[in-house]
Amino acid sequence: MQSPVRFSSCRGVSFEIKPHADPFALSPITQGQPTGGSRFWLSWFQGSSSKVFPSTVQRSASRASSHFCDLDIDEEEDDDISLEILEAGKQAEKELTANPLPSASKREQPPKPAKKQESRLSIILLDQGLFTVYKRLFVVCLTLNMIGLVLAATGNFPYARNRAALYAIANILALTLCRSEAFLRVVFWLAVKVLGRSWVPLPIKTATTSLLQSLGGIHSSCGVSSIAWLIYALVLTLKDREDTSSEIIGVASTILSLLCLSALAAFPLIRHLHHNVFERTHRFAGWTALALLWAFVMLTISYDPKTKFYSNRLGSRLIKQQEFWFTVAITVLIIIPWVTETYLSKYPLLLAMPP
Repeated sequence: MQSPVRFSSCRGVSFEIKPHADPFALSPITQGQPTGGSRFWLSWFQGSSSKVFPSTVQRSASRASSHFCDLDIDEEEDDDISLEILEAGKQAEKELTANPLPSASKREQPPKPAKKQESRLSIILLDQGLFTVYKRLFVVCLTLNMIGLVLAATGNFPYARNRAALYAIANILALTLCRSEAFLRVVFWLAVKVLGRSWVPLPIKTATTSLLQSLGGIHSSCGVSSIAWLIYALVLTLKDREDTSSEIIGVASTILSLLCLSALAAFPLIRHLHHNVFERTHRFAGWTALALLWAFVMLTISYDPKTKFYSNRLGSRLIKQQEFWFTVAITVLIIIPWVTETYLSKYPLLLAMPP
């Protein structure tokens, strides 16, 4: 015997179609009736529906709606449905759609009080965590620099005392590295290659990711530290003014002013409220300071305190000076993004290539 076929209605109610010799055969009730008219089709449907559908699904328990599965057929109602009633119902539905009435639940709900719009300044001041990774890196880097500066000022760090300007340039190099796209690409690539293993614990991966995303703390701290070291270098130079020139002091003072201007523009309150001012000041003051840094390095290396003149032979002396190589590294790191962008704009297919 062939098993009955199971079906499922749109409401998820399963039912079976029982086998029948002729599902289109007329029931004995309808055999003497005419073959036309709505009464014939309705009576045939009512007579045969018990064979096709179980009695439990003949009547829908849901409310009436426009969905075809929710239409109920009441056997006690009259089979003839007036066309005028249907048209009136359609017209009422159109009017209701054109002018919808608010629901009772919406009318009963009290109006919500207008939310007080917070000022941008309050968001900037209050929406800043006190112990973020960014600020921790800032504090750690600044503390190390201040310790070295104090040791140099007290005479416990002679190398830093004699090369205070070198430490200022080293901090500028460090802050440039933290914002160099080429350097960060290498660092991120190494981090993924080394720590992107399944056996590396998740806390280590999370800590490394948080550290790499907060390198701006080191950038800001090195900027402040470079100002401190340059001030210290200028103080020492002014004490021994006989061993230096006015040009070196003037260039160093101008660089210090530009660094202070950039640091002031990068202050969080100014950076958020006047971001365009921050960007322009940071960019153009940085480029000007870089050009003056080259002048400072050349003047410092070429100046002879004994003769009070500048030497023309700089080849061998430049190669031996750390200030020169640090300045070269800073310049290369700043130029790389501009060179690569210009090169890739000429060859747009390289931009579409996967990394």
